Amino acid sequence: MKMKRKQDLTCSAARIGKAPVILAALTGLQMFVLLPLPAAEPGKVITDSGITAAVGTDFQHDNGVSGASIAVQTSQGIVSLSGSANNLLAKERAVKIAESVRGVREVVDQVDVTPVSRPDEDIRKDIRVARPSY
Repeated sequence: MKMKRKQDLTCSAARIGKAPVILAALTGLQMFVLLPLPAAEPGKVITDSGITAAVGTDFQHDNGVSGASIAVQTSQGIVSLSGSANNLLAKERAVKIAESVRGVREVVDQVDVTPVSRPDEDIRKDIRVARPSY
């Protein structure tokens, strides 16, 4: 019984001694196989006009912002939004879209919210449809 334990300890020690070598080999393999991807294409410069175009395109493709008349200007990666939006949600969505464009360092929000004028009766009808108990 004592002999078996000594042999088990020897085998365990040999396996533990090889573990750092195996771990180092796998780590080295991982470095070659899983190279980090570049954040941007090498040599491709992000320009202010490119940022402005990207923000404008994203505005057109977003249903919440496409109807708003928001002007976009970019200087040194700082995007300035001006103009008007029909509601607060469209204004906030425009800021979020601009912030999500690659190369944008900051967004200056100068968009005014000018709600669409609606007669009170139209608003009452919409409320009655949404909440029939009123």
